[in-house]
Amino acid sequence: GGKGDYFPGLVPLCHAYLESVPMDAATRRRLVLYLELVQLRADGTIPTAAKWARDLVREHPQYRQDSVVSDSVCYDWVKAASEVGRGNPVGGHLERLLGPLAEHVTPLEEAYSLDAPLPGSDNRLEAKARTALLKSYTRRRQFSPAAPDAPSTPEAPPKENVVVESDPFETSFHAGGTA
Repeated sequence: GGKGDYFPGLVPLCHAYLESVPMDAATRRRLVLYLELVQLRADGTIPTAAKWARDLVREHPQYRQDSVVSDSVCYDWVKAASEVGRGNPVGGHLERLLGPLAEHVTPLEEAYSLDAPLPGSDNRLEAKARTALLKSYTRRRQFSPAAPDAPSTPEAPPKENVVVESDPFETSFHAGGTA
């Protein structure tokens, strides 16, 4: 990846920089692995996370190539993503995503997994309180298509049925209602 004689490429440049910076051996090994990940993704040897996720859906036996992701396809995708996040090599998803770097992944201990209860989990918000809190956040200026001079406090009432054409996720957004 470089540009002739005048630019060696980003990864070799990063390696040269790492050689000039004092650091312990463990940190250097970790950074070299990250640079190898970047290089393998850049040259197409291993997929990006987005390509891996798309391929999981496309290759699922129940996906009909119709842009509709069924509950079973979605469930299997989330299950695979969870296994990767835990560092679990079962199912081959970790190796498919990371290639030869998968061998450097240490599986999470059960105490740190997403299934482990959080300390103080008995202090969780009840459903009504959680819903009220989320609604108050969506009424803030950065989430609301209100006028620029509108207050940004959570108590500000939302504008009803205001269409925002530039919403990156939907073609319209109805503040305080459903899309």
